[in-house]
Amino acid sequence: MPPVYHYRTVNKVMNRTQYRDVQRTHYVHKTRHIYNVTRVRPIVRTHTVTRVHHYNVPVIRNVSVSSVQRLPAHYVSTNSVRNFYHGCGCN
Repeated sequence: MPPVYHYRTVNKVMNRTQYRDVQRTHYVHKTRHIYNVTRVRPIVRTHTVTRVHHYNVPVIRNVSVSSVQRLPAHYVSTNSVRNFYHGCGCN
């Protein structure tokens, strides 16, 4: 006897998700400000010269100072002459 073939079709379902990426560029204009700031700081240097003027003003204070100095003796010799005339009566 010849073989008998029975055919049967089985549908095997596989769900696949296929992605196709398409990129479109949308340009959004944003402004970024770049500020270059130059800051000038003035430097004021002050040199103070103090000039001191000196004046000599005499302040007189009277101070009494007493001291005793011993000196060598000074000898004084005096002579006097008296003339007496006797007998004449002229004195």
